[in-house]
Amino acid sequence: MNRLGYRSPATFDKEAQEFYDVIHKYLMETYNGKVPRRNLAEDGTLGGPFATHLHTPRVGHHFHGLGSAVEAIPGLTPFQREIAILVTAAKYRSNYAVSAHLVKGPAVGFAKADIESIMDGTCPASLAEDGVAIYKAADHLVNRPGTLPQTLYDPLIRFFGTDGTKHLIHLVGFYSYMMVVLNGFDVKAPEDAPA
Repeated sequence: MNRLGYRSPATFDKEAQEFYDVIHKYLMETYNGKVPRRNLAEDGTLGGPFATHLHTPRVGHHFHGLGSAVEAIPGLTPFQREIAILVTAAKYRSNYAVSAHLVKGPAVGFAKADIESIMDGTCPASLAEDGVAIYKAADHLVNRPGTLPQTLYDPLIRFFGTDGTKHLIHLVGFYSYMMVVLNGFDVKAPEDAPA
């Protein structure tokens, strides 16, 4: 549930229907037709951030477009992306995002202990040097005011090049926005979250 409530497809105006159609297609393609309940209920109701954006479909289109554009920037593996996402989730503590990435983390190679370490605000000892660079940069971006120091920027360039560095910084910004929205509208953790 969320503070705005869920919108059933029967209540959609034209703008909401267009947004719904885009998201439904995206979810079906992303999950090969086996979309998790946290994103799409059996009756077709959208969950998570998509549910809140159905109340402001114009914003929803931009949200989805930005997320897709950030994801398309080359330079980071799914594991490397997940480091940055988990660091951001540790900052904002969005119930929905934390539970979703407790599921996604292991799927891209994270040990449970490493996820717990990041959620506790410490860099896992198991991370390679490139992963430590991601952790430190993401941690600075979400937890400290001011410019990302050159001493944290330079390792990103060395390990990931300009594209990977752009990907990382945009990714942290995108997830920060999403988690503020999830927290503001009190989007609950999905029912299929791990215990």
